[in-house]
Amino acid sequence: MLYTTILGEFEKGIAEIQQTKEAFKEEIKAARDLCNETLDRMKRAVHEFGFVERAAEINFFREIKVVPMQYLVYYSEVRSTLLHLGKNGLGGQLGFLESEQRRIQDFLGMYTEFIVYMEEGWKGMDKQYFTRKYFGQIPTVSKNPYYNDKDFCTARSEVLSMIQGYKRYENF
Repeated sequence: MLYTTILGEFEKGIAEIQQTKEAFKEEIKAARDLCNETLDRMKRAVHEFGFVERAAEINFFREIKVVPMQYLVYYSEVRSTLLHLGKNGLGGQLGFLESEQRRIQDFLGMYTEFIVYMEEGWKGMDKQYFTRKYFGQIPTVSKNPYYNDKDFCTARSEVLSMIQGYKRYENF
């Protein structure tokens, strides 16, 4: 399938970036560029080819699109953190990191039920969460729309990407 081919190329590209870039700032820029290029390719493919059935749409938004999105969230957050850390002394840096940790924990706390839903592998709400038909009908609290487009997002695809990206970022 076209979408898994695009994802495979992304995974190969991101692994190469992580292995070959000597400076972390270069890695961040290259990775963010790759994420945006991949999401643009996926978006064009969705607009051009769509989905044969609802199950394919759910799989795309639940399993495929979230991969480059989570890396986009991760690298965007890391970039922002590095920019903020450079301007503070040690005390300010520790304070900033503590506030970042609280911000992420607050976000994850807002979506505890959804996190459990995903971790337990439940599928009962997938039609509402991962098809575009329900975009905008389920409230989402998000201060940072990383890639929000009603024709390319679902009620929970961005939230899932943010959860996965923030979990990566917590380990940074």
